[in-house]
Amino acid sequence: MDIFGAVLIIFMTVLSVCDIRMRKLPVVILRAGIALALARPVLFFLVSGPSTEQQRLLSVALLGALPGLTVTALSFISDKVGRGDGIVLIMMGMLENCSFVTTASCIACLTLAVFSGILLALHRVGRNSRMPFVPFLTGAYIVLKLSGGRYGI
Repeated sequence: MDIFGAVLIIFMTVLSVCDIRMRKLPVVILRAGIALALARPVLFFLVSGPSTEQQRLLSVALLGALPGLTVTALSFISDKVGRGDGIVLIMMGMLENCSFVTTASCIACLTLAVFSGILLALHRVGRNSRMPFVPFLTGAYIVLKLSGGRYGI
């Protein structure tokens, strides 16, 4: 795991705690995370200079941001998805690749569905209750990172 992945885990853990306690994500932390995600291609450019590897890294970062951009667009259309969730996905996507982010978000959605189904069965929440998504996304990110990104069967 590189330094950016370790820092992203710290950011996402802090955001998870904020999402659970306040049901909001602090803008200051989101801005710092986006700055971190943007710093990676810039630092790579300063170290190695313009090259095809730099172009590849930039295209992977832009493609990785697509799932987050999609979720952010959905947050403007519907009230079911938070805008901060999309920004966290953009941040994660710029540091990873698109398939990693898509897999992490699918794992997070599945675990959220199971968890909310259990809470519904126990009558702890209602049908229209809002659930924090970032803690599940953080868990999925950590599991995928610990498995080395190997998510195939």
